[in-house]
Amino acid sequence: VHQVLAWITAKQPDTARPVLLGWSTGSMLAQLVAQLHPEQLSALILYGYPWDPDEQISADAGTGVAPRQPNQAADAASDFHTPEVTSQRMVAAYVAAAIKADPIHAEWRSFDQFNALNPARVKIPTLVLQGELDPEPHDVLQRLFFRLGTADKQRVILMGGDHAALLEDTSPMFIEAVVRFIERQRR
Repeated sequence: VHQVLAWITAKQPDTARPVLLGWSTGSMLAQLVAQLHPEQLSALILYGYPWDPDEQISADAGTGVAPRQPNQAADAASDFHTPEVTSQRMVAAYVAAAIKADPIHAEWRSFDQFNALNPARVKIPTLVLQGELDPEPHDVLQRLFFRLGTADKQRVILMGGDHAALLEDTSPMFIEAVVRFIERQRR
């Protein structure tokens, strides 16, 4: 991610630095980038953050070789928990597209590297988003939010939203919150 951000900046040196948005485990990666390379970003958006900042992650005893397991429909559909905001047709389309794009299940390894996450080290403007019905514990996000090292922070709960609110009927609220935050940064 750091290298992509450097490439973007080199290609567009006269534009504002990018805003980095991470979803679920990707939000942990986005936070780590913001901690290590804040000069590359104008702001950070953490959505569906899944990690408790009070938790230490055990080292992975794996071999380092990905098992290359086929992506399964249940895996691709696992972020959709609330049928009231997600049509089965949309979930089926998402699952089909996910399996076609990624026929091999994405393997996240060495999660213990995320023990370097420290909300106090995030010094750039940050938006923390979570769906109201997201199964990730809300108290975890509250602890993360209050520990952020920036005073320029916002927390938005997307009413009726789930872990995949950006793809659900709640997507207009998701887009509005993101756009409002980015536009505020650009003023």
